[in-house]
Amino acid sequence: MDYSEDTREEVREKFSEVARVPDDKIDMARTSLLISRIEYPYLEEYRYLDRLEDMAARVRLRIAGISRPQQRVAEMNQLLFEEEGFRGNSENYYDPGNSFLNRVLDSKLGIPITLSLVYMEVGRRANLNLQGIDLPGHFIAGLFEETERIFPRRNAAEGCWCIMADRGFSMPIFSIL
Repeated sequence: MDYSEDTREEVREKFSEVARVPDDKIDMARTSLLISRIEYPYLEEYRYLDRLEDMAARVRLRIAGISRPQQRVAEMNQLLFEEEGFRGNSENYYDPGNSFLNRVLDSKLGIPITLSLVYMEVGRRANLNLQGIDLPGHFIAGLFEETERIFPRRNAAEGCWCIMADRGFSMPIFSIL
């Protein structure tokens, strides 16, 4: 067995372990990077986890003392999408690299599910209650607060708006894509 076969088997075993963990205990960034190791066997996971933590530390500094959920989301959006430059890969949407967290963090290009993953993992590390929302044909992230739910994406398809409104989300204040 060559290194890549060893790596694939190791990934399968670790993924089997993750599958037995309760959903709310799964570290999605680590799991996504584990999947990336199938394609990138020499991946240094710590580099990408450190990058997520660095962005989260910057978000924590920005939102310290801010009580309004919309303003916390706006600060996170400013950092991730304006300053860091994360955006949708509309020119090459079907590029397989859009599905690997390491490639998305390197290129700052992705598809809604991987951009939402970055958003949720940075937010989780910044102590924001961000959760994934599965919609027909879409996956997005939302901020869940005691009194509000924020859907931080402006340019969603009209059908998503109806679903989101039915689920109690506020109007969005910024666009992921």
